[in-house]
Amino acid sequence: MNFLTVVTTLALCLITFTTALSTPPAVEDATLPSDSSSWSDLVKRRGGGGGHGGGGSGGRVASGRTGNCGSSSRTSSSSNVGGSSRSGSGTRPAYGGGGYYAGGASAPYTSGAKSRSGVTPYLLPAATVPLYFPGRWAYGAYVYPYSYHYHYVDDTTHKNESMPVNCICQQYLECGCDENSNSTFYGSLFNGTQPKNTSVVVVIDVNSTTSIYINGTLANGTTAADSAVAHLGCRLGREKIALLASSDLTMVLTLFSLSRLGYSVMMLSPRLSAVACVALLDEVSCNKVLYGQNPAMRATIGEIASLRLITAWPITSLPNATSAGHTENPVAHELDCGLPHVEEDDTALILHSSGSTGVLNPRYVAHKVLISQMQGSRGLSVFSPLPWYHGLGLATALQAMYAQKTAFSMGCRNPDDGKVIDEPEGITMLKACKMVTYSGGACPDHLRDQLVAKGVRFGGVLGSAGLVAESISRPTDDHDWSYLQFFDHIQRFVRMKWVSECVYLPGHPSLSASNADDGSYYSRDLFVQHPIHPKRWKYVARRDDCVTLINGEKVLPLRIEGTIRQHPLVDEAVVVGVQKAEPELLIFRAAAAQDTPAEQVLDHIWPTVEEANAWAEQFSRISRAIVIVLPAGAACPRTDKGSIIRAQVYNDYKDDISKDVQPLPRRNELRLPVSTVHEDLYSHGVDSLQAIQLRRQICRDFKFADAATVPKNLVYDAGNISRLAELIYAIQHGQDTQHEDEWALARDWVQQYSSFSGTPGSGARSNEKAAILTGATGSIGAHLLQTLLADETITTVYCLTRQSNPHDTLFPNLRRKQIIIPPAWAERIVALQSDLAQSDLGVGDKLLHQMKRSVSLIIHVAWPVNFTLPLPSFEPHVKGLHNLISFSLSVNAPAPAVLLFCSSVSTALASPAPEIEEIPMEPNCALDMGYSRSKFVGEQLVSRAREAGAHAYSVRVGQVSGHSERGLWNDSEAIPLMIRSAPTGAITGSGHLVLLAAGGSPRRLSAGDR
Repeated sequence: MNFLTVVTTLALCLITFTTALSTPPAVEDATLPSDSSSWSDLVKRRGGGGGHGGGGSGGRVASGRTGNCGSSSRTSSSSNVGGSSRSGSGTRPAYGGGGYYAGGASAPYTSGAKSRSGVTPYLLPAATVPLYFPGRWAYGAYVYPYSYHYHYVDDTTHKNESMPVNCICQQYLECGCDENSNSTFYGSLFNGTQPKNTSVVVVIDVNSTTSIYINGTLANGTTAADSAVAHLGCRLGREKIALLASSDLTMVLTLFSLSRLGYSVMMLSPRLSAVACVALLDEVSCNKVLYGQNPAMRATIGEIASLRLITAWPITSLPNATSAGHTENPVAHELDCGLPHVEEDDTALILHSSGSTGVLNPRYVAHKVLISQMQGSRGLSVFSPLPWYHGLGLATALQAMYAQKTAFSMGCRNPDDGKVIDEPEGITMLKACKMVTYSGGACPDHLRDQLVAKGVRFGGVLGSAGLVAESISRPTDDHDWSYLQFFDHIQRFVRMKWVSECVYLPGHPSLSASNADDGSYYSRDLFVQHPIHPKRWKYVARRDDCVTLINGEKVLPLRIEGTIRQHPLVDEAVVVGVQKAEPELLIFRAAAAQDTPAEQVLDHIWPTVEEANAWAEQFSRISRAIVIVLPAGAACPRTDKGSIIRAQVYNDYKDDISKDVQPLPRRNELRLPVSTVHEDLYSHGVDSLQAIQLRRQICRDFKFADAATVPKNLVYDAGNISRLAELIYAIQHGQDTQHEDEWALARDWVQQYSSFSGTPGSGARSNEKAAILTGATGSIGAHLLQTLLADETITTVYCLTRQSNPHDTLFPNLRRKQIIIPPAWAERIVALQSDLAQSDLGVGDKLLHQMKRSVSLIIHVAWPVNFTLPLPSFEPHVKGLHNLISFSLSVNAPAPAVLLFCSSVSTALASPAPEIEEIPMEPNCALDMGYSRSKFVGEQLVSRAREAGAHAYSVRVGQVSGHSERGLWNDSEAIPLMIRSAPTGAITGSGHLVLLAAGGSPRRLSAGDR
């Protein structure tokens, strides 16, 4: 396996990358002594030139190519002095010979760390450093005491003597100090007891001991990251730059280089489309992009450039820096520019969300956040298959580097993780690890149990605001791997909200953003507390209802649920899928479906599920095989605001969710040609995904003043190519096609359903007086039923409902509304399952004839109160009204039965008149929604029926309030929800409501009322 090894050498870049407060404002002033002319040569390798060029192979010979030659006049061929050049492309320096830094090291590292040979330093305060080396030292220095002394012959005594050697390195910078017994190395620094360059070596008395001190601080341009900077050039400034590259070593070096120059680096995933990249660039106002050298990225950059003005540079692959196991340290450049000063709150990185919901959101990461993340380091080498542009992949690598350990990366390959879990060799490898972690979502129980049972040290980590919680440090005998504990240093900055939401409080060391007035950050991560250990929490899901699948894809269920919830057989629809490979759907039955077999319920609602699938991403789509229709009586847990409590849904219905669902067999994709422009698209195999793709291509290839005016369901509404062309033309010319179509349809319905069959007959008439009531389970219908039963002259009330078991549904519903029906009254109720769209009302001819003998009053209340449905969805209800009118005209009585149609004030609320008269309205007086237009059609049918002799009337109903005495009001309606939200402070403006109490004076409700 070709892993890229990000070795400890890169840790030299890390301090400057993360310790923003400690970066000197001018590195040259802080480190260079007065005589710096020879310093730039002493820190180079033999044969190494500056800038982009190659120097000579010694002090007197120069041989650079495509650039000015290096030069030096004081050294021998064995010294470590290289030529000084500004440009060129000479051969890079190699190890061997005199290839040492001034402090004796052959490779640089971070000042303050142990040297490669194990020398441990101690810190000198900044005030004492000039006692050793003259000059201005803004910070302290680390002293490395060597165990190997410098041996020489005293010119005066002619005796062999020695002096202790110490190396000194400026705090926060790179260091070249290390134990070195090479005589050539010392020969380049001393002539007997005299230093060859007092800017680099001094001999002083310390505590009555003559000691040698070497300045091993390295100037700019001595690390691989700075070498990459030299390729990019010095573009100092606090601005944003995007990095679009594969997760390889060149990208890592470029990232450090850009950060050293003070840039805020936006990491773009190579998986993003050009459109997505442009959206992010616009969001963060970034105009500069560095991109990797492969065909896909070059193509993406080309598309970005066609959509947006950018400045882009290709990333130069660093020679010898991308080969695993290389031994050459590619140091050959010295920067002409100093490093900028940055603050801990400055933005270091800009990451982005996965975009699985269709929206990419940038995440700004400050330097202090990176520092806090590294504080969670456990001092271990790390292998992470995640790329560096992934937040967790970056954090784990930085933790290892901070601890001077090795960070192993998969590079650009996709891991074959299935073999690791399934094969014995993989389990053996995992057992050899000190810990194996998961993140990004909840881990499936069966996978955890399998790994833990085989001896794998397994646990999870959470990283909403940096790495903040984990379960890997639990005792060996603790098997509660799924419960996370927050790190000790942030415990006091974490509060779990009442619905188990994790809230990060002000002062959190990793907090760089806030979404609350008090400065806190509501993470929207949902947890369940451990039943015994109060500090441990189990991650459940996201509060924003984002369902994270096992593969990390995030499903946004709200729109799916909202669409399916509109079906009359559905009380609630809940998308689940945590720990699953694909989302599942729980269906909570509406009252009308309580006694309907589950398969029939699914048959009825499946077209609506397909409608929800039409816009969803492929991984978010609901398959028929994984729709779970819950048993009758199952209730969906909700908060006081009416929103779903998903954590409780998972807990209450875990047995239903855990059931094995048989997947549908695979089918080949059907590609059926449409032979004419008038043929139905969907009958020829065009599915919802193709409809979405076709709309996208239409928006791309046709000219629209604003593509947002193209309806999302354009192809669905059209149905065929001919109609689709008409709609496109109408949208291009500013015609409001939807309104014109619906009003045209409304006029057609008025004509189609204004012909009524039946006239009052002279057949046998019963002595009974009966009434038909629809919608008896609703608020209006329930109270009307009580009123009808209170009239002792009415012997029978036929309650027509769509529910399969109407009697068992009707009475519990009345009890919930606290409507008391005495037993004597209940005997006069005949509850019937019906289908008003059928000519026999769905009750059969025999019962229909019986009803015609006694019914003298019809009150039609049932109608779907849904303000989002288009007009075509209401046709069955318009047909039902037509059938009831025909029934009223065909009763066995001298006069038609009286029919009262419950219309709505929405049919007249768009009227320009100051007062609304109780007369039929014009079409443009109805509100702009299918519900209002359907009620308008109903009023027109009633008016036409009255002209035909029917005793039919429309009653325009406005806002229905709660009971005038008991105050019961459907709490899912708008006004009850608004009132209930007032004490929470959710009502904006004055912060109070004025309630008109029944029979009393207005009362002000404030946030203090409960």
